[in-house]
Amino acid sequence: MIVATVGVVNLRHALYSAAVAEYLRALPWRWKLLLAYLLTFIVLLVLGVHSRTDAGAALVAGVVVLLAGLLFRRFERAAR
Repeated sequence: MIVATVGVVNLRHALYSAAVAEYLRALPWRWKLLLAYLLTFIVLLVLGVHSRTDAGAALVAGVVVLLAGLLFRRFERAAR
């Protein structure tokens, strides 16, 4: 049961890749490698359908979300 749950939850990665595959196809592998780390569902929501063609916007949105997460962790630890 746990394995099935993990499988279903991780299907989101297949959905992410399917959603952005056609937009990232023309990018060099370095961009794809960097964006693979930074693209999350939050970044996809921020970018929306029309902005996904701009790799620079995806990079900026990914870095912003990453930094926001790091800052949140820092403040969360300080509050303890």
